[in-house]
Amino acid sequence: WRPLLRSRSRSATGSLAWTGARLRTAMETTAAAPSTAPTNMETTAAAPSEAPTAMEITAAAPSVAPTVIEAAPVPSAAELLEAACAAAWAKARASPDEPLSWTNVLSAAEKVGDLAQIREAYTELLRRYPLCYGFWSKLAKLEGERGDHDAALAVFERGVAAVGQSTELWCAYTAAFAAARPDDVDGARSLHERAVLASGGCAQGHPVWEALERFEHACAPADPVAVLAAQWRALGKPLREAEAVLARALALARASPAATVEAAWLSADERVAFESEMALVALGAARASASAAADAAAKEGAPAAAGEG
Repeated sequence: WRPLLRSRSRSATGSLAWTGARLRTAMETTAAAPSTAPTNMETTAAAPSEAPTAMEITAAAPSVAPTVIEAAPVPSAAELLEAACAAAWAKARASPDEPLSWTNVLSAAEKVGDLAQIREAYTELLRRYPLCYGFWSKLAKLEGERGDHDAALAVFERGVAAVGQSTELWCAYTAAFAAARPDDVDGARSLHERAVLASGGCAQGHPVWEALERFEHACAPADPVAVLAAQWRALGKPLREAEAVLARALALARASPAATVEAAWLSADERVAFESEMALVALGAARASASAAADAAAKEGAPAAAGEG
């Protein structure tokens, strides 16, 4: 077995020698050949940085001022009222046949205080609804408060032309006329006569008659003839308050001389007829009295004549 071991030992020694020689040759070839593929470290060192870090980005980025959000300006109370008025106008024009839309416009315009818009609102409202007598009075009052009494009276005139049966409107008109023109007694009386003629003949017409009574009393407090005459005329109408008118008339008549009552309650023709009738009555009474006296005298004279015979 020894020869066999020696043979195998030589064979292994030869193989090792041949392997070592090949390794040396390969290393020499690698050292002599140029470098064709850089190593990982060389590639990392030579390659530029493709993705900058967050810190690098923050450092390189220019400084940007922070965005400041400004608060929206708060509208003033006047601006809010004007906006509400504009919205009311838009709604009214979109639905012109809706009465509430126009009253809302009027209310909004009055809050703004724009006289031109207020007038326009009244004009549009009354053009569509002229029988709303209360708005005629309000518009006239608006003009009067500005000191333009002629404009106020003109509004009333337009109002009574549109709704002449309104006793409230007539009473407001006569009161405004008296305040605006206190020295025009004849004009005021003529206006009162127009009022009773237009609205004093209905069941609710007593306010215009009462206004006429107050006016006549103010004109002549010591002479009740005109007041009694107004009451007497009012009693000829189917007034709901006829009993109250009659009570005032009777109280005033009892406190006045008979001639005053006759002058107030009788027309000229009625007075002539009444005086003629009273004259006839007086004449008849005188004749009756004379006849009675003659009869009495005749009776007294008859027994005396018989005694003498």
